[in-house]
Amino acid sequence: MIGMPNSKLLTIAVPAYNAASYLHTCLDSLVRSGDEVEVLVVNDGSKDGTLQVARDYAERYPGIVVAVDQENRNWGGAVNHALELASGTFFYIVDSDDWLDSAKLTEVVSRLRMLEEQQAGVDLYMVNYVYNRVENGDRHTISYEKLLPSDKVVGWDAMSNPSLDQYIMIHSAIYRTSVVRESGLVLPEGMSYMDSLLMLKPLRFVKKLYYHDCDLYWYTIGREGQSIDPSVLKRHIADQIHATHLAIDGFDYEKLQAISPRLASCSMRYLSAMLTVSSIHLFQINTPESIEDNKKLWRYLRQSDPVLCRKLRFTLAGLVNRKTALGRWAAKCGYGIAANLFKFA
Repeated sequence: MIGMPNSKLLTIAVPAYNAASYLHTCLDSLVRSGDEVEVLVVNDGSKDGTLQVARDYAERYPGIVVAVDQENRNWGGAVNHALELASGTFFYIVDSDDWLDSAKLTEVVSRLRMLEEQQAGVDLYMVNYVYNRVENGDRHTISYEKLLPSDKVVGWDAMSNPSLDQYIMIHSAIYRTSVVRESGLVLPEGMSYMDSLLMLKPLRFVKKLYYHDCDLYWYTIGREGQSIDPSVLKRHIADQIHATHLAIDGFDYEKLQAISPRLASCSMRYLSAMLTVSSIHLFQINTPESIEDNKKLWRYLRQSDPVLCRKLRFTLAGLVNRKTALGRWAAKCGYGIAANLFKFA
């Protein structure tokens, strides 16, 4: 197997803040796939019993679960810490209020082992994820069927045109750990919504992809107080804007295009989604200041990269970015319809 002697095959990092009441559900789903999996539970300065839950699992599953304690550094700080400690050949993030299908995880571990034994050199192993609304039981699976051939090691040129909801998200992305480290990823700490940078920055270092058509990740929507709760997002809209700025700063469309037009297109769609979310939530806040913040965001994009700005105007982000009150109302309605259709937040 490729990698250092005695290293794990897969590190699953679980950033956890005040998660004592639901962390056990997450961890129960992660510990049944054998000792090739390392589960790093990073307690991010919780004020409840999160650390004790993590330590209890570390005692019950020695060699699999590791309880890591740190002062509060927010999600980005927890991921940075986990990436420093990870001994797995592959690296995956599972948020503490989400969970994995244990049987599917066992399949994934088996496939990863097979690919490493074959020295296939997979940099990004992709799976499906499920939007799971806890308040009414609605579920919607994001599958990459038809986007990528399944059960094959491929390059970017094998990617087809995506459907409306086929964005590569961190829930679907199991990266080779060395690829994430090679990208130089260090997430900003003390703020939220930095998952986009974890998704985007390593992407251009990916050469080989593998798609496993299985519903592995169950993404919880509707828990009170979670980061995607609209009221929480509105309170932290400055973090969302900052994350979008950082994504713009690190974006080099011409370099991505030179590597692969499909990679460039995939990355630009993701940035378009970030801009869309920022604009919609600023429109939902609907104050003179928030409307001006949206103008500033697009102005920042235009000044940073005029070519990229022109291209993004022909994406969903450009369609959403309306300048009149009626246009903004229509954009919010359209976003709401899409959210109901695809079951996302």
